[in-house]
Amino acid sequence: MSYQCRDCSYRARSPFIDGRCPGCGSYDIFSTASRPGPRQAGSSPVRLAILVLLSAYLAWEIGQRLSG
Repeated sequence: MSYQCRDCSYRARSPFIDGRCPGCGSYDIFSTASRPGPRQAGSSPVRLAILVLLSAYLAWEIGQRLSG
């Protein structure tokens, strides 16, 4: 867990002494572990449909080239 000042963006791994930022003296500090991480892209129905269509097209093309 690390801590960061919202005013000057100073970071430290341990809590700030007296709850103040050593860089600017601000009390506006938050824990970076409490912030949500970046969202991972989920598979949407549109992306799934495109995947199925492209896979079917690829299978059809391979079948055409092997049979003829």
